Amino acid sequence: MSIRRFFTEVHEFRRANQMSKTELLREAKFLFQGSALEVYRSCRRSFNNWNDLEHRLTLAFTDPTYEKRLKREILDRKQGDDEPIIVYFSKMDNLFNLLTRPMSDEDKLEIIEENILPEYQMALSLHSYRNLQQLENLLVKLEKSRAKAKSSLSQFTKSVEPSLQHQSRNSQKPRMDKGVTTRADGRVSTLKCDEKPVSSQDSTDKQDKKSVYCYSCKKPGVTRRNCPKCTFSRSENEKSGINVPGVVLEPKSTSQSRKTTN
Repeated sequence: MSIRRFFTEVHEFRRANQMSKTELLREAKFLFQGSALEVYRSCRRSFNNWNDLEHRLTLAFTDPTYEKRLKREILDRKQGDDEPIIVYFSKMDNLFNLLTRPMSDEDKLEIIEENILPEYQMALSLHSYRNLQQLENLLVKLEKSRAKAKSSLSQFTKSVEPSLQHQSRNSQKPRMDKGVTTRADGRVSTLKCDEKPVSSQDSTDKQDKKSVYCYSCKKPGVTRRNCPKCTFSRSENEKSGINVPGVVLEPKSTSQSRKTTN
């Protein structure tokens, strides 16, 4: 807390308790502590009145750059998104009162116009006002309209009785998170984001290929009827008049066939 802010609160306390400055000076030692109390004790006999004490302590504990920094803070003081208009105006007024050289009402008006919420700034072009009080009253009305608009929008997202609200057909559909697939047997399997979902048909085909094989040559994925190797051998056996299930005969070479013919 700055020394100026401190004395502002002291005077608020004095007026609330209906104390005069003379009475306040008599009780001053109970207001200070630390370095401020030491300054008071060393100079209390030279203080003729409260104003002398306040001036001396203000000189001792005021930052030389305080006034410049305070003006910059006033110029940059934006209204918060959830800060009520009355609260913002009150805090700005307190900042204005801390200046040793008061600002004009025109300067105050311009600063507040530039620092209120953007939606209020756009609405001001449709209204007229002449001073800070009229501007505050206008902004309070706009604030109420803004609150009503937000309240009406929130009724569609938040309900105290959701079971009694209308639900569209789309909202009643079960929601399935990404990365979750339902298999043909009804079970749910999870997938990583970079994996390709496996369809039920692909899963069935893979299972069938694993369980099917040629019982003659043990070739996986085919039966003996459509096995290319066994089909070729079976055709050769039939030509030779041999038909033994499960026995594969290798075809004779061309040279052997020629010898037999001869």
